[in-house]
Amino acid sequence: MFSRLTSRRAQNRRGLVLLALLALALAGAGVTEWRYLGPLPLEVGVNPDSPAALAHWPWPDARFDRPHAGVAHWFDRSSPDGTQIDLFDFDFTANPCLRFGLYDQDEDDARPFDDKAHPWALSVALAAKHLNETGRGQVLVACNGLFYNYDDTGPDSTASHVTPIVLNGISHDTSVENHRWTFGVKVGKNGGQIFQSIHLPDLATLERSFTYAAGGAQCLIKDGTVQPLPPFAVGNSAHPAFAYMKTSRVSWGWSRDSRHLYLLFVKEPDEESISEWAREHRFPLEGGWSLPDEARFRQALGVWGSVNSDAGDVAQLVSRLPDGKYEMSEPRWSSSGVRRTLAANLTGAPPGGALMYWYIRDSSP
Repeated sequence: MFSRLTSRRAQNRRGLVLLALLALALAGAGVTEWRYLGPLPLEVGVNPDSPAALAHWPWPDARFDRPHAGVAHWFDRSSPDGTQIDLFDFDFTANPCLRFGLYDQDEDDARPFDDKAHPWALSVALAAKHLNETGRGQVLVACNGLFYNYDDTGPDSTASHVTPIVLNGISHDTSVENHRWTFGVKVGKNGGQIFQSIHLPDLATLERSFTYAAGGAQCLIKDGTVQPLPPFAVGNSAHPAFAYMKTSRVSWGWSRDSRHLYLLFVKEPDEESISEWAREHRFPLEGGWSLPDEARFRQALGVWGSVNSDAGDVAQLVSRLPDGKYEMSEPRWSSSGVRRTLAANLTGAPPGGALMYWYIRDSSP
């Protein structure tokens, strides 16, 4: 079984074809420089350890909008390598009805909480549609959640958890071993929300500290301090190439008083398998961000805490537009990964679902 925590899926056929084309292009041209594979033709690239072009703040060329009360959004596609980036700022003081939550596909399938789900059909947009239609609020923004196990991709795939999760203050899948950091929110009796990350909490701490949470996150910033990452090493199962390669990313950050929650969504122009191969061989291909890039950006933004969530080819995002329609950034592993506009009822979205989704909703009547 594959795990989205400790191993990456095998390079797919399309990735192998792209690598073969790259090798032929470099050999045929007699090129000895390092290059990256962005939009063809090949262009001169940079050292794989160099900071991503937009791993700083502010972004002077970003498009800015306020799609909903208490929600600010920046979108930037000016990176020369084709990377597209969204940043959302959820202001809980400006809109006290904003609520953060976790939806798990195992919670309401045919056999709830048996640690087994078939997530492929319910992509992030269709999960948001499901939440909207089942009375759990108007979803404003949703993205893939934390890491999980899966046995395959496609309609017949089965997924299970790699860490315990917390839904509505109750822990589930408690027999599963915990990993890394648990990230989530504690909702108070007055509706106030406290965000935090805890390293390997026991079950009592898990339920006491969180209303919604999942484990397996990588902590980037703790109490305002950037957390060190060990040096990259090929074959290091605790911190594999995924941590250091430039790929699609999902990252959460929050202010010291938890009044602001920030979602960073980074979409690379090509595939995760290409990025992993490039990092292992120190070959600077295409765009995307590494965990050090995320940490640089979060530090520049001035957050109190931040974690990296699951992403890569499964990275997907849906956000509600001011006119009631939705914009979706599709998952690479089931589609071309493009951005598309969907109707208010969220029909027509592609499959390629994940086991869990983080989401922000408006709880107002």
